[in-house]
Amino acid sequence: MALIDMTFFSPALRRMTGVRVVLPADHEPATHQRVHPEGTPWRTLYLLGGYMHDRSSLLSHTRVAELANELDLCVVMPDCGNRFYVDSERTGEAWSTFVSEELIAFTRKVLPLSREREETFLGGISMGGEGTVINVLQHPEVFGGAAVLSSGFKRDIIISNAGDHPLPSFYSKEYFETAFDMDDLREFEGSRFDTDHLAYQVAERAQEGAGERPAFFLCCGTDDEAHPKGLAYHELLLSLGYDSTWWDAPGGHHWDFWASALEPAMRWVASRPQCGGRAG
Repeated sequence: MALIDMTFFSPALRRMTGVRVVLPADHEPATHQRVHPEGTPWRTLYLLGGYMHDRSSLLSHTRVAELANELDLCVVMPDCGNRFYVDSERTGEAWSTFVSEELIAFTRKVLPLSREREETFLGGISMGGEGTVINVLQHPEVFGGAAVLSSGFKRDIIISNAGDHPLPSFYSKEYFETAFDMDDLREFEGSRFDTDHLAYQVAERAQEGAGERPAFFLCCGTDDEAHPKGLAYHELLLSLGYDSTWWDAPGGHHWDFWASALEPAMRWVASRPQCGGRAG
């Protein structure tokens, strides 16, 4: 496999940023036989880290490189920004624009990656999982599916923090206002960041024949306080006609669980139907 580290300027983030890429080996080391069809671009998973992670965190804590090589899947891991991967004038960083437009355009320009929606996936852990849901539903024309690990689905916490007595939280009311570019968190419900609202919007447009619903793989540890919210969101997606897969196992909100959950998530990405209905 090729492990690639790239640094480039992002107009959306207004600074230099970096990305780590796992590109599967083109030949099997023992037999030297080609394992990836010649001239065929790679199916790609853009994988977002969580709060306080960086572009090397997944490589350090999981088998992402070995799995990518086994599954013939390119995995792109950008730097993180602790801002839920959304656009915010208040922070001066357009993370959603970076993830859903710039990063894809740049990596496709310099690497042999598929340009097809059905072979382009977004995934993420914790905060990156929530950013994944938001971005996939904001850009269903770009991503064929989402692999979501331990998203906190903080919609209710954010809305509750809008009151006079904010809930105790790792994230403060001021943090959410800055990240989501709002003067009043009561604006969050029904906004472009509200994952429930976005799911309804995309489903309504798909029902009218204006676009498609992306597929979802959602997972969470049974000891994680986010587990009930993740399962509820899976059930919401099913009720709206989405193709949604749920996976859970014992574990909390930490690397031990994410390292184990990454394998079924990546296998799900690799097995999704390709262009023209061919099996992955």
